[in-house]
Amino acid sequence: MAAGLDGLAGVAAGLFLSQLVGDYFSQRAVVMLRIGDPDSFFRGPIPMVLGIFGELVFTLPLAFLLIQLVEPVLQGSPGKLLLRLSVRTSRGEAATPGPTWTRFATKNVGLWGMTLALITGTWAIGATALVLGAAVAIGFLFAAGPRKLAAHDRLARTAVYDQSRSSS
Repeated sequence: MAAGLDGLAGVAAGLFLSQLVGDYFSQRAVVMLRIGDPDSFFRGPIPMVLGIFGELVFTLPLAFLLIQLVEPVLQGSPGKLLLRLSVRTSRGEAATPGPTWTRFATKNVGLWGMTLALITGTWAIGATALVLGAAVAIGFLFAAGPRKLAAHDRLARTAVYDQSRSSS
């Protein structure tokens, strides 16, 4: 549920940011994806569809990254904070900056990579970011152990706790 709320916040941020930097990211995507080149996969109707939604679509990785940036600072993403969840150490103690930033960097490696790929216009970075982002997403699906920790939580030695249960 928290991820869904974060997603909605990311889309809202994307709509706002697309007005500011959407044109830049769309132009960088044309370079990165070689849109319109005869030997590119992105020819025919695909560039037209991307052109219609490009300013928003290509701004979304940055928007989602900025929304997730709240988590290491406030011990929870906007969705987690609304649902009274917090990121703590795996023992339930307040997390220090090291583990929360490790969790943030690991969980969002695909967003970091896609943003960097669009800024630099580099297809190899974008492809690597897609693979790493997919690995993180698969890690969400295969959360392990009694607390159902995803890979980024196991790596950072963190867990998400329900604050409403601990205060009752």
